[in-house]
Amino acid sequence: MNFSDLDGVYTYTFSVERKPDCMACNNIPKDIDFSPTNTLRDVIDFLKNSTEYQMRSPSVTTVADGANKSLFIDLPEFADVLRQNLSKTLAGVPLRPLLSELHLSDGQMLQLPTTVSTAVRSLFCRLRIGVDLQCSIRCLRTSKTPIRLITLAREPFASEPSWGPTIPPPPDSGPDECLSWDEFFVHNPSKPFIIDVRSPAEFSDDHIPNAVNIAVLNDYERAHVGRLHSEGSVLKARFLGASLICSNLSRILAEVGNSFSTSPPSQLVGSSTSSFPTDCTPNLLVYCWRGGQRSNSLATLLTEIGWPSCVGVLVGGFRSWRRLVLRQLDAWPRWVIRGQFWVIAGLTGSGKSLVLSELSKAKETVLDLEELAHHKGSIFGAMPDDSQNTSCTLITQRQFESALHQKFTSDSRWQTTPRVWIECESRSVGPSCHLSDGLWSRLRDTQNTHRVWLDVPEEARVAWIIESYSEFTKNPALLEPMLCSLAKYHPTQRIAEWRSWIDAADFTSLVTGLLRHHYDPLYSKSRKPVMEESRLNGLVHHISLSSVDAGTVRSQLLPRLLSLACEHEHVHTTKQLTA
Repeated sequence: MNFSDLDGVYTYTFSVERKPDCMACNNIPKDIDFSPTNTLRDVIDFLKNSTEYQMRSPSVTTVADGANKSLFIDLPEFADVLRQNLSKTLAGVPLRPLLSELHLSDGQMLQLPTTVSTAVRSLFCRLRIGVDLQCSIRCLRTSKTPIRLITLAREPFASEPSWGPTIPPPPDSGPDECLSWDEFFVHNPSKPFIIDVRSPAEFSDDHIPNAVNIAVLNDYERAHVGRLHSEGSVLKARFLGASLICSNLSRILAEVGNSFSTSPPSQLVGSSTSSFPTDCTPNLLVYCWRGGQRSNSLATLLTEIGWPSCVGVLVGGFRSWRRLVLRQLDAWPRWVIRGQFWVIAGLTGSGKSLVLSELSKAKETVLDLEELAHHKGSIFGAMPDDSQNTSCTLITQRQFESALHQKFTSDSRWQTTPRVWIECESRSVGPSCHLSDGLWSRLRDTQNTHRVWLDVPEEARVAWIIESYSEFTKNPALLEPMLCSLAKYHPTQRIAEWRSWIDAADFTSLVTGLLRHHYDPLYSKSRKPVMEESRLNGLVHHISLSSVDAGTVRSQLLPRLLSLACEHEHVHTTKQLTA
């Protein structure tokens, strides 16, 4: 017999013998012999050997395991008398008092005052051995909290028919009794806790904001199970996945406990429910890739051990979350962000990012795409700007989309702001991040989007670039990959000249040459059509700056920008009222 608790499995041996006159729950005759276990053995022997009751297989269920039969017995009614015969670790299982009544066919009743873990269930079989003897049990117990299904299908723009070719399908809706995201999160007094049970590699690629990774399978285990599944051995893959998850349960429970700073593991597996305060146990939302076996395995375990609060599983898993993110990122710039877009434009080194930073400090609504993409936009963009760090980390498209989505959802001003300040960008922000169709259409709009062109002298731009990218002046070797990437666009003689300036530490000549022969022509060519069309519609505004620094931007540029925006905001409002 296997009797398990939170800390381990305690094994009692038994034998199975077929007898034609024993009709058990599934017609498999069973005769069980226990090793000496004092009180437990006495109770079982009483039920099995008594000539009056002759109960051969109390609480036995069968599980197919190839050609053999593995039998697991579950006797919560005798947990109290059994407890003293087991390891002291069993004392850590949360208990609830109940009164079990064993009703026998001759009208007698055996009352067993006991305590029982909320994680276990009892099963008594009806037997026919010679004469009709029926045995049943009734347990007065508190019901477990059921697993709740959480759907994203009721979120804004989640279920509308696709409005473009790049719009993904809606998130999985689930059954009618599903809770919405708002019902589980917004209207809950205690902030729910999000658990991502996918592998560490999946989690690092992207995850729901504020989620913690408690992987039920590591990267190798997930790859092994996935390989079996892709080869067509679905049942074999599920058997392997289930066995691996079961072997990881001890670690998983420890990680769940360690994830709650207000509830150390000693509280999470306390000796009684009263020592397990509900204010330390928030609702849990568990998700995997599709909302299937991995998330349900942990959710089932938590409900079985008696998690005091609600445990939810995200319908459709992270796949549904990704669908919602992509839909909303395309829809919000089109229909939710109603304020005017003000695009800061200018040649490389004009201080566009500095202007956005100062506008943000002035409490204006700013969308800094380069900051979200961890890239400065130029060929220097991926270079580190921290003198203590010579490495750079590029984020993936998924991470960029998640960061942009979180920025939109974390600030309610996006729906009411009269204007949004943004830098003039191409469709790509850095080498790996791209804008959605909805945001790109607003950015390139020549009918309603205003553009501010910063006229800055070349000398001032060169000085600002050298100051902003000071890391390459301290470590010139970092410039070699840049020159290699430019070699296909410029003559060999020019590349050699730039390399000589690097060797001589003449960074003023280097930056000036890069601006004149690469950046300025490229920028002017790519921006000229949209700037010209916007100019014809009266949406281009030129502002001159003598230098690029925070003080000049705050004292000279910001007042002019805000005055200009307020003036055109009044005109925009008047047009709307007239329309």
